[in-house]
Amino acid sequence: HLWMTITYLIIFIFCITSWTGRYVPPAIKAGSLFLVIKNLALFLYLANNIKKRHVVFGLVGILLLNGSLQALIAIAQYVKGGPVGLQMLGELDDVFSAAAGEATITRVGGTIGHANKLALFLAFIIEINIALLFVPASRIIKVLRIFPLLLMCSAIMLTYSRSAWGSLILGGTISIYWCRTKKTGQRILSAFLVISLISGIALSAIALIPSVRNRIFEDDRGSGLEIRHHLKVICKNIIVNNYWLGVGLNNYCSVIHKYDNSELGASWHFPMPVHNEYMLVAAELGVPAAIIFIILLVIIIIQHISVGLSNTDPSYSYLAIGFLCGWMGWLLHHRTLFEYAFFSHNIWFYLGIIQAVKNNIKTRNDKKSFDPLTMS
Repeated sequence: HLWMTITYLIIFIFCITSWTGRYVPPAIKAGSLFLVIKNLALFLYLANNIKKRHVVFGLVGILLLNGSLQALIAIAQYVKGGPVGLQMLGELDDVFSAAAGEATITRVGGTIGHANKLALFLAFIIEINIALLFVPASRIIKVLRIFPLLLMCSAIMLTYSRSAWGSLILGGTISIYWCRTKKTGQRILSAFLVISLISGIALSAIALIPSVRNRIFEDDRGSGLEIRHHLKVICKNIIVNNYWLGVGLNNYCSVIHKYDNSELGASWHFPMPVHNEYMLVAAELGVPAAIIFIILLVIIIIQHISVGLSNTDPSYSYLAIGFLCGWMGWLLHHRTLFEYAFFSHNIWFYLGIIQAVKNNIKTRNDKKSFDPLTMS
């Protein structure tokens, strides 16, 4: 898959050259590069080895199970008001709290840790779950698909992540409309039903749940938005002064004090990367690498759209629509969240599955077009 391999290896080269003229401990370099190249290997392995339909949907089922388990842990954290004893699995000792108007709310993180990171994960899986509701199956399977959706929707509300809510509404609207239109051919009616459904759920949550209403409309006393503004000021200074090669992969927090002229001196009391994945890539690897990263994301979206438009296997098409809307939410959410995309395995895992699906569709089409009489 040269479109992926070549583009990713170019970024890998930028990861190496970004350390030019900077001291980074060899162990940090080796560990960082291992994680980066591991994601490419993960993608290639999945894309080239998943050839059976039941394996594809088995992996998707595992994703839904994982989302359900994280949701159950998050709900348990909310009920208890603290951790539930899973520190060995990555659960933090403290459950986050945040301001919502004049009140304080408990934000849950599952074993992923941070509420926003859990919300990002759940939002992606929820989009897949929504699309799977349209895949033909037995009545029992159809009922079983609803339970993960209910659990994850409940948990994502408890994260109080406004970006995740917004990305979920965007992706969910597109997913339900596209899937229903594909299934029924009723574009206008589908649009009316989807808008009514999404609006009804959103307005009901705002009207009936005070903490949700306060989180959206009331002042959060600067707990999030204000510090993000100052982090962007620091990041812009880094990008302007290190336009071509950045400050080095995984080296952002080592240099932020040098570029901090923010009013709050944000780097001293909140020494964290900028909460914007695209700016973080530009700051660490350089603007050219960030442009290539965005090009890669565009290619990923095109890949998903092509599978979603395919009529070879409707089940695969619905699945691709779910993954596509998950990616769209991911793109929106990362305007206010950092993840270190080249260290995170899950998104390349998702991409490997869809590439395998596209390969399977191509193989099936090739078999259909093969004429044994002409051997062509």
